[in-house]
Amino acid sequence: MGMPPSGIFISELLIFKALILQKHWILVILVFFPLIVIFYVLIRAIFKILFHPVDPNFIGKLKGAPIEYVLQILLIVISMYFGLFQNQTLFNLIQSIVN
Repeated sequence: MGMPPSGIFISELLIFKALILQKHWILVILVFFPLIVIFYVLIRAIFKILFHPVDPNFIGKLKGAPIEYVLQILLIVISMYFGLFQNQTLFNLIQSIVN
């Protein structure tokens, strides 16, 4: 789910623009409806996190296994790598899809 101002949002917006301009209404509905559901669930979870009262006794009780932290850090590093350095093979694949 892309949210402004991320590049994912811009790509989704351009996909919808192209689908609407080419009058693929069924495909627009089939893609747009699940995105609305995902957006609703995401916003509901965010509001629950932001506005739910915090039990002071609960803080500090969350302890995960060290492997969980390693995997999270690994995924962040991989995401940052692909965000900062463009993989030429992936770029060529995307260009061929666009063309």
